[in-house]
Amino acid sequence: MNSELPFRIIFLTLWIVFLTISYARKPQQLGSRAIWERLKEASKWESKLDIALRVALFFFWSAAVILYVIYTDWMTHYVLPLPTWLRWIGGGVAIVSLPLLAWAHHVLGEQFSPSLRLREEHILVTSGPYHWIRHPMYTAESVFMIALAVESANWLVVLQAVAAIAVLYERTCKEEVMMIERFGDEYHAYMKRTGRFLPRFKDSNQ
Repeated sequence: MNSELPFRIIFLTLWIVFLTISYARKPQQLGSRAIWERLKEASKWESKLDIALRVALFFFWSAAVILYVIYTDWMTHYVLPLPTWLRWIGGGVAIVSLPLLAWAHHVLGEQFSPSLRLREEHILVTSGPYHWIRHPMYTAESVFMIALAVESANWLVVLQAVAAIAVLYERTCKEEVMMIERFGDEYHAYMKRTGRFLPRFKDSNQ
């Protein structure tokens, strides 16, 4: 198990950095009161079931982190046979994704909300990474989770990553409907010149 120690340390460190970037501005969002408030404020774009599912996934991810880092003997049942070099690459990719996540959060600023909702004074952010990608935060999060799953070489973490990315994709679709309803032609024009998750290098019908 000594060979796993560096990977466990990297895994835990990256997860802590990820949470710090995601919730540094509003750490209270992780509290039970904030979660309850989000459930009460469910909208036509995001149901209570959607919110509950995202909260459940967060706690499942937290459980996977604890199990992988602490209960190493038990987690050997879920080992994924990946070469060591690939796991190191996974760790490197996870690290690279974090600056994009931090950049997206910084540029979005007070416009960020864990729930699908718009403020009265909400504006369409098109600067920073949003100049090229409509959802750079989701891109960074998806890359991070895939890379972290590879770094861990653990089926339990892989399943968590797949589930989380599926939820993110569904959220993206609902978010775009919400943005179109609010910003109309402005958002349609924005969609034409940007990619959803990756930069648009040529015209397409996406």
